[in-house]
Amino acid sequence: MPRTLSLRCIGLSHRRCRCLLSTLAREEPARPLVHTLVPGPRSLELARELQEVSEGRTVQFFHDPHKSFGNYVADVDGNLLLDAFCFIASLPLGYNHPNLVEAAQSPAWLPHLAQRPALGYSAPPEWVHTLRTKILSVAPQGLANVQMTCGCGASAVENALKAAFIRKRALERGDVNPTTAELDSCMRNSEPGSPNSMAVVSFEHAFHGRLFGSLSTTRSKSIHKVDIPAFGNWPVLPFPKDEQDEARCLDLVDKTLSEQRVAALIVEPILSEGGDLHASPAFFRGLRELTRHYQVAMVCDEVQTGVGATGRFWAHEHWSEGLEKTGQGVGTGAAELAPDMVTFAKKMQASGFFFKPEFLPPQAFRIYSTWSGDPLRALQASVIIDTIVADHLVERVHSVGDYLIHALADLNHPLVERIRGRGTFIAFDLPSPAQRDHLLGEMRNQGVLVGSSGDKTVRLRPALIFDKHHADILLDILARVLRHMP
Repeated sequence: MPRTLSLRCIGLSHRRCRCLLSTLAREEPARPLVHTLVPGPRSLELARELQEVSEGRTVQFFHDPHKSFGNYVADVDGNLLLDAFCFIASLPLGYNHPNLVEAAQSPAWLPHLAQRPALGYSAPPEWVHTLRTKILSVAPQGLANVQMTCGCGASAVENALKAAFIRKRALERGDVNPTTAELDSCMRNSEPGSPNSMAVVSFEHAFHGRLFGSLSTTRSKSIHKVDIPAFGNWPVLPFPKDEQDEARCLDLVDKTLSEQRVAALIVEPILSEGGDLHASPAFFRGLRELTRHYQVAMVCDEVQTGVGATGRFWAHEHWSEGLEKTGQGVGTGAAELAPDMVTFAKKMQASGFFFKPEFLPPQAFRIYSTWSGDPLRALQASVIIDTIVADHLVERVHSVGDYLIHALADLNHPLVERIRGRGTFIAFDLPSPAQRDHLLGEMRNQGVLVGSSGDKTVRLRPALIFDKHHADILLDILARVLRHMP
């Protein structure tokens, strides 16, 4: 007789589950509580130990996941910090959200904790339902398909670019089936099977990941790219400095797409790692028109901007703004403005890309990996999506963001420059990189976590549950730090 595997059999009795859950924090403190510098002595010791076996130099501090809750992260030195950076924009619901904690106790999660299936080979029966009713419920208009990837944004970008190349070659060939010569030559990394003259266009200051293809489109920091071979013919184009510069930049896109063999153009709705750089909706509409005209796939990288942070579920939904005033909006809907593919990760806690049906490769195994997603992370994403909708969190982000950006302006401090943002996806500059870094350290030591981007930018990336009283605490501590800036 087969033996039944029970929770008790694997050491997870209901009593033990309740005991483990009882160790989790259940409420936020009234304000940050700081007893040491951050990082404190225990974090520093753990960083030294980590460096002995792995890369530890990038770790800012070590957190205590059991004592973190809501908008507050606990560190291993007993500090409670208001987190307005949230694991580099990756926590949509803060720490230990009750909905996620409750869902984690569900029997539906248990088998996926015990083993991660090779979804490209054999998927559990509920996988289709999860994709159809949850992940695709938030798909951008016009994008009816989704491909899940291995967990990081770079894997989503890599596979979206592959889909763009496959589609472009089918259009050039006039046939979805490769020729014998193409199948033979690609095994030598040679033309015509490997279309090495084909390119992807990206922009100055962009960040799209650190794998080989995505790294060739990344232009934010040289240390990310140095010593690593790149696709040398992939053009980099200027991102507009302001609205007056947009026509020049669009002309350069037009020239590049008309003169070079381009499969895809990839762009972030807000260039995040590169310094929180914005362009007008009209600029992105111009990119959409040009890419459509030249049959170039437009890939919108929403790894950081997506899932509610800008006051829309997807930041590219802002691209329709202003059409009504100009009269251009007649007959132009979100589907017409939508990119061909939209990548996601971070706040979704799962990665992949939405795409139009024509970008589904005509043969199997061309977009493929062992995992091809993760049922556990998809279940987590499902709870996140349900919570965002039920609690009207996108609307909250819009309201809190409007409050926060006006309050930052009301500080009227000479060191705070170029306040900008959408929703709570907000940034401002300081006069120099050194002053920016000093402010980040002092904010951290006084109990508030914010991040950096570009050369001298402070970026705010709070959870979607960040409210106005959290904003008041951030503003109070920011004002205090600014008063004592050298």
